[in-house]
Amino acid sequence: ASEETMCFSATVVFDGTPIAEARNDGHGGSTFLHALNGKSALLAQAEAFAKGLPPAPLDLGHEGEDPHYIDMTLDFLIDELADAMHAERKVRAAFNRDIGNKVLFI
Repeated sequence: ASEETMCFSATVVFDGTPIAEARNDGHGGSTFLHALNGKSALLAQAEAFAKGLPPAPLDLGHEGEDPHYIDMTLDFLIDELADAMHAERKVRAAFNRDIGNKVLFI
């Protein structure tokens, strides 16, 4: 179970090709990537692609402070995508639970 970070496992797909397995145990550590057989070169390309993305802003919750930024890496990008997917699932579940069986007039 997750204690500090989201616990997940995922297949990493780059240009439509599965290239690696990603895993985070949810204990505050890094996301681990393991290349699939014969996909090490594609994993290296994906890592280079991620490093070429702009730094990501970090919200540390301090109002009035200048934003902090973190350099993009593939494991951080995967964490961000996993967080976004998890948030979307939570919203969909809440919608289906609370509104999905009601009539909504707009």
